[in-house]
Amino acid sequence: MTAAAPAGGRLGLRGQLRRLWRRLRGGELTPRRAAASVAVGLFIGCTPLYGAHLALCAALCAALRLDLVVAGLASNVSNPLFAPFLVTAEIELGSLIVEGRFTEFDLERARAKGIAGFALEAAVGSLVLGGALAGLGAAFAWWLASARSRAARRARAG
Repeated sequence: MTAAAPAGGRLGLRGQLRRLWRRLRGGELTPRRAAASVAVGLFIGCTPLYGAHLALCAALCAALRLDLVVAGLASNVSNPLFAPFLVTAEIELGSLIVEGRFTEFDLERARAKGIAGFALEAAVGSLVLGGALAGLGAAFAWWLASARSRAARRARAG
């Protein structure tokens, strides 16, 4: 049973929440939208902009009409369980790109490089690792959403 909108076209709280949920989801989750949403979330989740991931996902998803819920979940790749490995990989990749070799994690090297050196390597590495994870995640999301779509068509047909 659905309630009619109150006079004046104003929605009640339930209607507003339903409308907000539909806006956050952006429409039907096609394989293309699923892949793009996962890619955006993984890429943003790899950036060292902790605390801003959801806001960045929201801005990009609104602009590109992607699924914020999917992107937000994918951006949580930088959760406390995986973050140490992610940051280490980003710094190592960044060091390989910037200096041509992997970094050495010792106290003397850390003092010589300074926080700015590690920040630069983490930023460069996050772009590379984020791009790679975004591509892999997008391919997997596209495959999964396509399989789900095919299964739903078969169920309706048969």
